Amino acid sequence: MGVTLLEMIIVTAIVSILGALLFPGLKKCRDSAREIRCLHNLRQIGLALSQYCSENEGNCPQIYNTSAWTSWAAVLYDQGYSKDKRVFLCPSSKTSDNWKGSNNTYGFQWWYQKSAPPGYWGPNLNDFQNPANVGLIYDSATILNGTDVTAMACYVYPKFVAADPKQIVRYHNDRANVLFADFHVEGANEIRLRALDCSITYSVKY
Repeated sequence: MGVTLLEMIIVTAIVSILGALLFPGLKKCRDSAREIRCLHNLRQIGLALSQYCSENEGNCPQIYNTSAWTSWAAVLYDQGYSKDKRVFLCPSSKTSDNWKGSNNTYGFQWWYQKSAPPGYWGPNLNDFQNPANVGLIYDSATILNGTDVTAMACYVYPKFVAADPKQIVRYHNDRANVLFADFHVEGANEIRLRALDCSITYSVKY
């Protein structure tokens, strides 16, 4: 017995309705999974950074080296503090897995650097009186005209700098994941970020 046109229309309509009902839930689950993985990445970075600092009198690695084109992430990876390049790439960014020493999607807070080029050294953690409220590493991207351009930024400015627009981005349900100087990790909304003196952040969704 053949299927009538009316039956086909009814089945198509039912499938469309079910898809419309299920898709938001599936997207929410996917986004939550990415956020959890991002938090895990930052915890792994925190472990690597903690070990590095404990072996270097509290000093953080170079945030960026303009002659070698490497970053703090490359230092942690190349010196064996981190074994997996993938932890330096947020799953919610649109970058590929082609990680490079100077390119990753977590940015070190640039205003804590304390030396001149070519090697911009990071802070000494012993200098922070309240490390639980000092954001060190953030979800980041290079932003131009309000658009995520490269999804790569190994350091970030808490305020907009037109000449070098590497900014904090809120990938995860309007939150940016942050690694703090006491090595705890949290998802920070815009209010929390402003309390950390980050006046410019961007909400980016894929």
